[in-house]
Amino acid sequence: MIDCGSVVYGSARPSYLKRLDYVHHQALRLCLGAFRTSPIPSLYAETFEPSLSSRRDKLSLSYYFRILSNDNHPFRRTSLNGNNNRLFNARPSCIPHFGLRMRNILPDTFYDVKVHTNGFCGHPPWMENSISYN
Repeated sequence: MIDCGSVVYGSARPSYLKRLDYVHHQALRLCLGAFRTSPIPSLYAETFEPSLSSRRDKLSLSYYFRILSNDNHPFRRTSLNGNNNRLFNARPSCIPHFGLRMRNILPDTFYDVKVHTNGFCGHPPWMENSISYN
């Protein structure tokens, strides 16, 4: 359930994200029956679960590339341009926007990756003409 809004709350301050991490760690301890003093990396290893920050990064990058693959996406023109980068770099206390957060996650080699745009159809598939068989 935490994954559903991870793109949105991923821009929260680290102190708030630590609260979610604490709840996640407690849930892992409860599922495993582990002691309270069990190290967190061992909890992740035992449950084969990635950390919440890794999951947030993965889902955010998936959403980022979905935006890049759609030319008509409204978010593509507003938040993904690099015009505001100097503002956020000059003020580290400001929370960076989604596009800048994705640029910080991606390695330098992926900055100039060309994403193939999908030709989304203009009408939903259930509005297609039905095929009749004789």
